[in-house]
Amino acid sequence: MSSIVLGLFAAFVHWVSRFYQLKPPGNFFFIMIASIASCMPFDLEGIPVKVGLIAMGTMLACVIAFVYSLLITKGTFFKSEFVVVVQRNYATIFEAIVIGFFMSLSLLTGLLLKLDNPYWLPISCAAVIQGVTLQQVWRRTFQRILGTFVGLLLTWVLLRFELSLFWICCSIVMLQFIVETLIVRQYAMAIIFMTPLTIFLADVGDSLKFDPNDLITTRFFDIIIGSVIGAVAGWILHHQYLRNKSERQIRKTRIAMYR
Repeated sequence: MSSIVLGLFAAFVHWVSRFYQLKPPGNFFFIMIASIASCMPFDLEGIPVKVGLIAMGTMLACVIAFVYSLLITKGTFFKSEFVVVVQRNYATIFEAIVIGFFMSLSLLTGLLLKLDNPYWLPISCAAVIQGVTLQQVWRRTFQRILGTFVGLLLTWVLLRFELSLFWICCSIVMLQFIVETLIVRQYAMAIIFMTPLTIFLADVGDSLKFDPNDLITTRFFDIIIGSVIGAVAGWILHHQYLRNKSERQIRKTRIAMYR
């Protein structure tokens, strides 16, 4: 059931992000958070606490962004930005269906394989699908696997120091700064530092309890499987024949429903 819900959510989020032409990373972080949340066990009594923590983090981010915007716009005029809505109904519906299906498939695969944290599969799948062309999808698949391998070695070194929560928080700050600097320049290099960053963010408790060797091995295979599934999804998304045929079928189905 959770895999079906995640697939429907991912399809809807992609449709909305494409409808409003959201800039990259578009739907990625929505899918990432939903994937992690779908595998987190928490009771009804803990939901208000979770919502409160999210609200506090969001407000802090808004305050930081507001202060930064005041600093960079000092002495300049504000420019108005308009949201451009480009309607490509059939293409967007086709992409939403494909992405929703493969997000559901990736999470279901992780659940059937009884992985410790199956959400790594849809996260890796969504990251690979972000490529705008088929060549970029293949390139991102290769770069993500290679960068993940090197990044896991870096994570293993950091975990060997048996960092406390304070130093893990400091590491997250430094890693986030490096990722934001590299992501617009070299994707593979950014993945190296993004790997320990996401592990610390998603598995901060597990990072302190589990053996680093077991944790790194598990994450590597999770990300490989998710990246391969994402590569297949990207191939379907950018296969022109399948794309055109699917869009025509969606158009015929919609006309038949109106009749």
